[in-house]
Amino acid sequence: MCLPAHPLVRLLPGAAELLLAVRRAGLRSVVLSNAYWRSNAAYQHDFQDLGVDRGVDAYLSSLDVGYRKPHPAMFQAGLQAAGVAAERCAMVGNSEDKDIRPAHALGIRTIRVAIEEPVPASSQADAVTDSLPEVAHLLTSWSVR
Repeated sequence: MCLPAHPLVRLLPGAAELLLAVRRAGLRSVVLSNAYWRSNAAYQHDFQDLGVDRGVDAYLSSLDVGYRKPHPAMFQAGLQAAGVAAERCAMVGNSEDKDIRPAHALGIRTIRVAIEEPVPASSQADAVTDSLPEVAHLLTSWSVR
């Protein structure tokens, strides 16, 4: 149930480039993940094995936080790990109910990513895209405002 991600998992197209773009822009990246068996350490190991760990500052698993998204504790832990106020953060997620709405309720800007499902007809997100390169563009452009 907790097999290493590599070689079983393939990154989404543009994922590695997104993490590098975030790093080049001087932004912090925190992975928030709902999990039943994967700890923060397991996620860190997975990202190392996949060769993209240099783009991530912290890994937060619901297993370690003690709550699952959409609980505010997950997002508060993410804000604490990022070390900045909610209005200076952005949440990138694929779930309206577990990512977008709860982050938005805390004042966090949001990007809804629809790669593995159709682009939604409506969303509470500040931006909606089906492309991780577009996410990189949005995050870097938001960071200079």
